[in-house]
Amino acid sequence: MGDMLDITGAMTALERGLCGDSELQSAVIRCLNCRNDEACKAWLAKAEHGAQPPSFCPNAALFDGLRPR
Repeated sequence: MGDMLDITGAMTALERGLCGDSELQSAVIRCLNCRNDEACKAWLAKAEHGAQPPSFCPNAALFDGLRPR
């Protein structure tokens, strides 16, 4: 999840406290329960910094909302 936050640029919002603890905890649980780990690894290996999160990511909407525009 940390790599996804870094690549999408959403980590900056977390560092500024723009995501609540319960929202972050829910995101961690969604990530741990995700069955797309191989697709995620492949996407992360090719993605450029600032990329929009992939649609298969269960946290895509959250990460997209936290990305800088």
